[in-house]
Amino acid sequence: MSVALSAIRQRLYKAIGFSNTFTTTTAGNSDGTTLICSTLLQYPESYFQNWYCLITSGTYLAASRRIKSFDSETGVIEPFSDFGGQIATSVTFELFQYDPALITN
Repeated sequence: MSVALSAIRQRLYKAIGFSNTFTTTTAGNSDGTTLICSTLLQYPESYFQNWYCLITSGTYLAASRRIKSFDSETGVIEPFSDFGGQIATSVTFELFQYDPALITN
């Protein structure tokens, strides 16, 4: 049986409580400086600050960025460096307390 590294990463991080999987609900800024998810409104202000965001579908699949800020009133995540372009609606992503590259590399 073959299991992809991404599946192993997801299972391991979920087992130890370090990740959450979400889907964007609105397109972010056209320059790739934000990601928007209304599901995140349940978390307190700055909760995800300094976490990592890994894009798991769409144009920027596998892009990973450290989170600069999180606005709990709007569900907006702003990374320290842009994603390379706009993160569209219905793009899946995972949030990690640690750099996901530590698991997959």
